[in-house]
Amino acid sequence: MTQTSLDITLTKQETFWRQKANLNWHLDGDRNTKYFHRIAKIKTSSKLITTLRDGEHTLTDTQQISTHIVNYYKSLFCSNFVLQEQHLIEEVIPKPNYR
Repeated sequence: MTQTSLDITLTKQETFWRQKANLNWHLDGDRNTKYFHRIAKIKTSSKLITTLRDGEHTLTDTQQISTHIVNYYKSLFCSNFVLQEQHLIEEVIPKPNYR
């Protein structure tokens, strides 16, 4: 009974603070205010990748993480797929035979 009462009270408190934060955002959020810049700075700093799991390995060094991400996207977008696409285009659209 007491645990249930505590849970209900904590839920109400959490809802109150969520609504208050939402109200602050609506009042001050989109204006060029200190509040807006503070929230933007907090959101930017919290979006950093500090660890990255690569199969069995966990990367924690920022240089390793950035190198891994760059290599992943290079292999994804700079693979032979482009060459395969060109080859496919050449097969579908034959070159004219000038004599």
